[in-house]
Amino acid sequence: MSMLWMEKLSSSQRQRIDRLWAEKPKSNLDMPNAGHSFVKVMEYVIAYEK
Repeated sequence: MSMLWMEKLSSSQRQRIDRLWAEKPKSNLDMPNAGHSFVKVMEYVIAYEK
């Protein structure tokens, strides 16, 4: 799988995704679909944080 989309993110966006994803398990201990949750975090950062 290609990770070219990651290259389009700014370094602050990548850092924000890392921070939010690190916090996610603390706020939602029963995460049935972690991949879907990760995509939602990325979509949020891409849409709202430049």
